[in-house]
Formats: sequence, structure tokens, C-alpha cells
Amino acid sequence: MLNVLIVEDDPLTIQGLNTLLTSEGFRCTCFDNAENALQACQQSKPDLCILDRNLPGMSGDQLCLTLRERWPMLPILVLSAKGSEQERIEGLELGADDYVSKPFSVNELLARIQVMTRRIPLYKSCPGDAGFWMHDLYIDTGQLRAVRDNAAVELTPRELSILRLLHASAGNIVSRDMLFNECWGRDYFPNSRALDQSIAVLRGKIEADPKAPVIIKTARGSGYRYET
Repeated sequence: MLNVLIVEDDPLTIQGLNTLLTSEGFRCTCFDNAENALQACQQSKPDLCILDRNLPGMSGDQLCLTLRERWPMLPILVLSAKGSEQERIEGLELGADDYVSKPFSVNELLARIQVMTRRIPLYKSCPGDAGFWMHDLYIDTGQLRAVRDNAAVELTPRELSILRLLHASAGNIVSRDMLFNECWGRDYFPNSRALDQSIAVLRGKIEADPKAPVIIKTARGSGYRYET
């Protein structure tokens, strides 16, 4: 039974999520503030975290950053009333693996959670996988980071999956469907902007000039590609 950490300051939302996920076979641990949630994580790390960005005391944004720093492989889903495109990008930049806006569809939320839980084994590093180069950028898979000229930036597990797929397909176009299937899961919603937002955030981290990318190039109407 997978343990889901829910961090939400609205009692009705907590109750609804707890009832919904418990009925689906998850074990839920719920907190209405980030400080107590973080303390609980130190004692027993959850398998998945769902958090709101608007929390009393320590913000959900800070909690997301802290969780990503301390437990790089932990899947994090942000559930927030902040739903504009820029706010979703901000959530992904904080290290979240997915972002769902309030009010949300119960069926969509369940589908996204189920996809994330099925992908949990892929959040772990491959034994003996020391990393790889993409032009002048070294991808350190063990440490979940990208390094250029001795300067490192942290990567999320999904960002690592995207780079690994592009690197393995060097010289070929990686379709949007392939990226969704390999890095999100086959049941993900392909009409969402999650892929484009994630690529934009990733480019901001790894490209010397995100407006003129050389590592992740756009294949218009098809997907993305990496050229050696």
C-alpha cells in the first residue's frame, strides 16, 4: 500500500482527498501545515506528495523546494488555486512533477496520481548509470543534476527522464506522444500544456540561451530532438 502525504490547509479539501484516495487503496497522511509535514517526512518518507502552494507558515513553495532537495526521487504533485500558465510554470520550476489547478476533476486527479505511482520505479537511478554528455552539458544521473563549467543545476526525475530519452534518440525526432508515454505514462492527458511547460522550464535550466536552444530543439508539429 502506497503512502500519500497530503499537505493542504482547507479541511474540506483534506477530507475529500483522504476519502477519495483511501477508497482507491492508498494510505494517506494529512497535514494542514508544511512544518509538521516536513517533520513527518523525516521519520517516514512517503511514496507520493500532494501539496498546496498556499499554506500558513512555511509556504507550499518552500516545502516543495525542501522536499526536492532532501528527497530528489519523491514524486510531487502540486494542487493549487493558482492556475495560470505562468503559475503552473513556477510550480514546475520549484521541482514539482505535475500540477493540477483547483477546482479539479476527480477523475483527472486520480488518473494523474495513478500515472505517477506507476512511474515510481523510474524515479530511481539506474545502477551503474554514471551519466552522459549533451554537448558541453554533463548529466549526472546519480546526483540528479546538470553540470556546465563547474556550475550545477538540480534536475527533477522527470526532467532527467526527458533528457535521457532525447539523448538515447540523438539525431531523431522524439514525438510528443513518445515523450508523454515514456516520461509521464500512457494514461496521461496529451492535450495538456504540461509537456511544453516542462520543456520551457528545462531549457531555462540547461540551455546557455533558452531563446536559442541547442540541446532541446523543437521539431515543429512533431516534437523535440537532440542533435549531437
